[in-house]
Amino acid sequence: MSRAPGRSRWVLIGLLVLFALPVWAAWGLYYGLGWRGDGAAAAGQLVSPAVPLPDLALRRRNGQPAGSSTSRLRGRWHVLQIAPQGCATGCRQRLAETRQAVALLHIDAPRVQRMLVIGDNARPSSLSAQPDLAIYRIQMKPWLARLRQAGLDEPADRVYLIDPAGRWMAYYSAPGLGDALHRDLVHLLSRPAAGESSDTL
Repeated sequence: MSRAPGRSRWVLIGLLVLFALPVWAAWGLYYGLGWRGDGAAAAGQLVSPAVPLPDLALRRRNGQPAGSSTSRLRGRWHVLQIAPQGCATGCRQRLAETRQAVALLHIDAPRVQRMLVIGDNARPSSLSAQPDLAIYRIQMKPWLARLRQAGLDEPADRVYLIDPAGRWMAYYSAPGLGDALHRDLVHLLSRPAAGESSDTL
């Protein structure tokens, strides 16, 4: 006894939909969410083209020299916060969000370094020690000038993502910056990036 033509047609349609779903999903991720195979961030605001960091001398919180900004910010992904006047309540809240976002990376967390940069004249920070947070003092004017050249204002209200080549490539603003940052890091860490140190892989 042969199958009814109508039933066979629906089976064929079901199979076509099943095989087409991955293509539709890939199309949606690429065009709808902005996820790219070249490592571009999806949930954050892209800085295009990526902006190289100025090469400036860093100092630790106690004033001791700590090398240059370019040497410190190369070889790993960095989550950077800039607090010209010191880290107040809003800054601390963003630090908590970025800490959670990086911790949720689990085995990939060591590939990301959180960094807080404060101005030379900022009051000493009373932040408790965090093993994954590096805090430095720096001359703010050149940093802020580079941000303005890239069309980025109000750095104290944002969190920046720095690629292993030492370039600003994306930024995040509240609300929901922690979730957006985590989503992008999961995507970006899915494969090694150009300039990433083999020690972190």
